[in-house]
Amino acid sequence: MATRIPTQAEYEHREAVEFHRQLKDAEKGTLSERRHAAMQFAEHLAHDPALVAERIGWLVDGNYGYGAYKAAERVLAGRGNKEAWLVQTIGALEWQVPPRMTVQIWKKLSPAQREKLHKAIVKELR
Repeated sequence: MATRIPTQAEYEHREAVEFHRQLKDAEKGTLSERRHAAMQFAEHLAHDPALVAERIGWLVDGNYGYGAYKAAERVLAGRGNKEAWLVQTIGALEWQVPPRMTVQIWKKLSPAQREKLHKAIVKELR
């Protein structure tokens, strides 16, 4: 009996489901774990934006899976706040920080820190 090869649509669906599972995993930690992860991510956003931008580059290159890659591709091709989506997504995938906590962290960044992060992301995406 031959093994059936999934169609491209089935593969993409399976990968999209896996990507959404990864995002939901960021919500599953205890409050203490999520706060600790948020503190670490906040430090990187504020003081090492190049690292965050590098991870965003990894996301766009497909290193977090095909589902994440395709989602990033759709976001970058569309309208809306691409940078916010990229930062929230990489926060969830790499640091296990829920998106709502990433928004809270973002609001605490100084304008100079936001600008450094923005420049690092733009440089990485070129």
